[in-house]
Amino acid sequence: MTFLQALYGSQYREISQKGKDGAKGRLNGNLFLCAFILLIVFTIITSILTFYPSSNNAFTKAIRKIYPFESGKMIAFELTPPVFGLLYLFVANTVGSIANFNRLI
Repeated sequence: MTFLQALYGSQYREISQKGKDGAKGRLNGNLFLCAFILLIVFTIITSILTFYPSSNNAFTKAIRKIYPFESGKMIAFELTPPVFGLLYLFVANTVGSIANFNRLI
């Protein structure tokens, strides 16, 4: 069993056991997969910034040029929804498409 089979299959089974439309498991699976990918990307970026101090300085300067007066929390609040939306569109049209979802479940 692959990760995607486990992800989409469990979502489908959980929803269909409650007597609801199992196709909604595709949405839940896609959202979970997007969150998982986003966390992996943030982990990689954080690791790079932690282990290479020069990249941390360059990254901080680049962010400060774009958002000179914003806090880190506000920058994340502004950047996360569009990035998550683009990632969701990518996942929904590739791995999480209707054809792949039906094949996996």
